[in-house]
Amino acid sequence: MRSLSNHVVTRLVPKVVGEDALLNETVAEIERRALEEAERTSPRYARGKEWRRGYARYRFLRGFRVSLRGVVYGLEWVTVRLPVLYRGGERVRTGVEEELLREERLVLRALLLLYSVLGGKLNAEL
Repeated sequence: MRSLSNHVVTRLVPKVVGEDALLNETVAEIERRALEEAERTSPRYARGKEWRRGYARYRFLRGFRVSLRGVVYGLEWVTVRLPVLYRGGERVRTGVEEELLREERLVLRALLLLYSVLGGKLNAEL
């Protein structure tokens, strides 16, 4: 907390996910782990069904900062390129993708909780 003249500025950077969370890794490390897992889980043919693989870009909410003077939010995003698997025409999610979505839900839930407590003045695009 610091003081500017007679205004008090408080900056909050919540630790929502743990230190060993996948969202805290670099983009290259996340993409490497996702590719390794896709190689393990997608054989060419599984029980007569053909696997098809592609890639998609995902944008995950990594964290946020809040300055309580004027209630200004700063969002931190990470964009990764993950393999997308299809088996028999149906989408198959990988464990890395599930873990990233689960961690992002934790961050988003904390942001929305803080947003509702501070009166709903969100100055950022979600």
